[in-house]
Amino acid sequence: MISTKDFAAVEEKVAKTSPIIGPGTTEARILNVQLIKNRSFDTDGSVALVLNLETPAVTDPNFQGFFINPNDPSSPRHLGQIGRVKYKAYPMKDSTVTRNMPDGTTKTINNKRDNEYLQAVINLANTLGAPIRDAVDNIAASTIFDHVDAVSKIFANRSMVFTVAASGYKNAKGYTAYDLFLPYDKTGKKAYVLKGNEADLIAFDRALHVSEPKEDKPVAGFEPNNDFSL
Repeated sequence: MISTKDFAAVEEKVAKTSPIIGPGTTEARILNVQLIKNRSFDTDGSVALVLNLETPAVTDPNFQGFFINPNDPSSPRHLGQIGRVKYKAYPMKDSTVTRNMPDGTTKTINNKRDNEYLQAVINLANTLGAPIRDAVDNIAASTIFDHVDAVSKIFANRSMVFTVAASGYKNAKGYTAYDLFLPYDKTGKKAYVLKGNEADLIAFDRALHVSEPKEDKPVAGFEPNNDFSL
């Protein structure tokens, strides 16, 4: 005889909200800003400008954020999702680009890493408002690494709404993870705006803004650590 009488109830597993920011549109505050040296730094000086972000507190009762200090298990946890978001998909470095002009001629453009970094900082500061831009303009530093330390203190805890793009890869455990970055839009829409100005924000399109891993070869990606701490 078939009967449910002797079966104990089994609680269904509920999917937990990830503690890591994923691709999409999200409101977040800046925890800090860093310049990360790329693997090729010693040969080409390339760096990535990285925004360490945290979303507002997650309301999911099953949510468990990362420890604020991962080396201290008694440390409080982040209340929101966190993530490292590169300012752009490609590294900042000195480079020379040759472009074909409409009149049939070519033009050589010399890109300077430090200028590219400063322009990114200016763009962020302008979005955050005139007082932030004034504070950034008053920074005097010997290197971009010294400069970004000062910028980080000014940008800390400032919130914006971001459109986050991603490049997928297989991490060391074989799971799909994402390198996050801010997308570029030729129409003039922005990858980050102050809350309330979302009409100027790039509309997230997964087909356009996310590339999934094409092979199963594990590669090393960013892992949350105490760089997220204030």
